[in-house]
Amino acid sequence: MIHKKFGKYIIMDIIKSGGMAHIYKASDPITKDIVAIKILRQSGTSRRAIKGFIQETKMLKKLNHPNIIRVMDFGKEDGMPYMVMEYINGEDLKKLLLYKKTKKLQRYDLVLQIGRGLDYLHENNIIHHDIKPENILVSKNNEVKIIDFGLARYNRLRIFTHNRFIDGTPTYMSPEQIRKRHTDKRTDIYSYGITIYEMLTGRIPYQANDKNAIMRAHIDIHIQPRLVSYYDSSISKNIENCVMKAIEKNPNKRHRTVSEMILDFSRNKPR
Repeated sequence: MIHKKFGKYIIMDIIKSGGMAHIYKASDPITKDIVAIKILRQSGTSRRAIKGFIQETKMLKKLNHPNIIRVMDFGKEDGMPYMVMEYINGEDLKKLLLYKKTKKLQRYDLVLQIGRGLDYLHENNIIHHDIKPENILVSKNNEVKIIDFGLARYNRLRIFTHNRFIDGTPTYMSPEQIRKRHTDKRTDIYSYGITIYEMLTGRIPYQANDKNAIMRAHIDIHIQPRLVSYYDSSISKNIENCVMKAIEKNPNKRHRTVSEMILDFSRNKPR
């Protein structure tokens, strides 16, 4: 694929290869723009996955927010559905955290940018269902872009456990997702809270050797995570309270909206 033509685009390099799709860096020979193209795999992709991919693309095409990945084009080439997105010169948040490439004040700013993007989604009646550091791109200019809306309208990532399928990423999933109960804005707030917890402490609240044990920890009311100040005593009590409220196991105890949560967070972040 590298250096070959795909539609009107020239493939330059591969960005990421997943089970269902490849993402390539490409150029538009007419405008000279650099873009990212997500292309479904030809083999092993179900009709349901193709339908979901098209739904995801159409949904993203309607969105316009600085903290949401922008889709410029979509279509089919040689029977393969694809979407053309803005190219982000940067890394996902998981890698930045892993290699400790962010300073504390920068992390606070990234938290607020993620929140603004998530709040915009909720205003448009979209629940992401898979907020996690791997789905947050951070550009070289420290601009956040929320990506991967595969679970927002259809179930794509499925984990088989206890003779049933669970949709999402266990480390960041809310108790109601794991129990396959009603999900709403507070579901994303929980995953957002887990992400912030990791951003501030470098740890995840529930750690275990297998996915089932992690999911049990999320839903068991007798298992409570350590306070963020346990890992970093310089984090203020107000910030700690905000994060711990977001990851309450009972949805009714969480913030009602992301805007309420980011107002609470921004009011208390260091200057």
